[in-house]
Amino acid sequence: MFNRRTFLTLAAGTFLAACSQAPLLSPEAAEGVRIRSVSVDVSGFEGVTGREFNVTAEQLQADVIAELRKQLAPSGEGTADVAVSISSVQLVSPGAAFAFGGPSRIAGVVQITNTESGEFILPATEVVGLADGTYVPGGVIAALATKNPENDYKNTVASFASDIKRRLFGAEK
Repeated sequence: MFNRRTFLTLAAGTFLAACSQAPLLSPEAAEGVRIRSVSVDVSGFEGVTGREFNVTAEQLQADVIAELRKQLAPSGEGTADVAVSISSVQLVSPGAAFAFGGPSRIAGVVQITNTESGEFILPATEVVGLADGTYVPGGVIAALATKNPENDYKNTVASFASDIKRRLFGAEK
């Protein structure tokens, strides 16, 4: 029988598995990567879903670039360009938190190109960034604990950038 407890157990397991994924780059490949630039494409972004919060594509692009620069520290003289394409931004509403729980998230594609040869160091790869510290198991407390939309958005963008760095290079870099 598939009940709420089973669903939450599976969701928590999936969430924990996503947190412990192996880096997309091998240690040897990661060692040679020095980021020159970061770009973000938001042409596929059609607005925030899940709760009422308006952000323009241009603002999302600026926010994600700023956070990726903090995480990846491009030097301008690196060996690789990082390109990210955002496909969706989903903020968990109080109603969804009550019914299902779960974190807010940003989904997209990341790729890394060698600046000298133009070849892909990492071909286009789907990534999902889950907002740190926002997973809630559902229920009344979860609905009451949801952050205001602006703080949830900011945390989700920062977590997306952090997740990209962790997915590319592993937790220790």
